[in-house]
Amino acid sequence: MKMRAVPLGQSGLVLGGSEPLACVPIVAADIAATLGLAATIRAHDPVPDLVELRADYLAPLSPADLTATLRQLREALGAQMPILFTNRSSAEGGAGHWPEDERLASFIAAIDSGAVALIDIERFAVPAALREQIAARAAQQDIGVIISAHNFSATPDYDGLLGLFNALVRSGANIGKLAVMAQSPDDALRLLRTSAQWAKKTPIPLIIIAMGPVGTITRLAGPFFGSALSYATIGPPSAPGQVPLTLLRDYWRVAGLRR
Repeated sequence: MKMRAVPLGQSGLVLGGSEPLACVPIVAADIAATLGLAATIRAHDPVPDLVELRADYLAPLSPADLTATLRQLREALGAQMPILFTNRSSAEGGAGHWPEDERLASFIAAIDSGAVALIDIERFAVPAALREQIAARAAQQDIGVIISAHNFSATPDYDGLLGLFNALVRSGANIGKLAVMAQSPDDALRLLRTSAQWAKKTPIPLIIIAMGPVGTITRLAGPFFGSALSYATIGPPSAPGQVPLTLLRDYWRVAGLRR
């Protein structure tokens, strides 16, 4: 089955195309630090394909202030660097600074800002009706929607992984993301084997991650097993096991995954 690639704004990039993409998170406590990291990312060699704003690390912002921040970030990164907007609750592994109603409203503000190319919402932390409402609003603005599922303590067994993949594909996402915690090499291998099987029959791009030290191999070699994107660092990491962007791109080049 040929998966549907997802365009990333006006950048010319697609997620789920012939080459994997690298995303660098911005994890900062205030707007000044956010813009400072954006400048560092823009000056870095190599540059990432896209940047994730982890808004949950910021103090809560009104919709107007969030819109202004995202537009400043867009300017600081340059017009060709797509932004992925993420605002995770503490239950999703996020910083948890935002009241829940304000956190959920932030996705609509991000969509309406005109500054983001993707949003990431957690399948099990957002009610289905609201998830559908956010996804419909994003579709109106040609913004891609990642529906994600995280397990920060373990890697499910084979049947559990298949159930999660199936739930993500049936969620109405443009992109499905599954991140689990690998406690052993067998966990990482089970995730890779399962994702390779599922990627052959899914109509949407997948992002596959095993967190933690023994999961690092999934961040590097994931594209061989159907993962369309990996997260790497220039500044602070947003999850355990992320590797520096330079290392990721060097591996992909040597492995023939990227030029």
